[in-house]
Amino acid sequence: MAGLGVDGRPTAGQLSPLEQGLDPEVQPHAQALAAAQEAMPGPAFDAAWQAGSVVTLIFASTPTVKHNQAVSGANKPILLAGAVDFVASANDTLTLVSNGTSWFEVARAVI
Repeated sequence: MAGLGVDGRPTAGQLSPLEQGLDPEVQPHAQALAAAQEAMPGPAFDAAWQAGSVVTLIFASTPTVKHNQAVSGANKPILLAGAVDFVASANDTLTLVSNGTSWFEVARAVI
């Protein structure tokens, strides 16, 4: 387990999603979040996910993104086109925009 940086967040070498007890299906999401957090640590990262924020997920495997999943902690629901789950495959992308309380699908590319 890695130490904490000056901002109190884990430094490089942090636990893998599996070591954190995350389902392997959410690993691409965890990797995208970790990369964004590393690029914008501390309060700047926490404030970044506000109304108007846009994120593009690039998948490396085949997770299912659930439509309108119940809120859990800081996680916000994702509202997908057609109100159906999105089963991704490697190299697919999903672009989302936040209104501050939910994420909405803007675009997807199925490769």
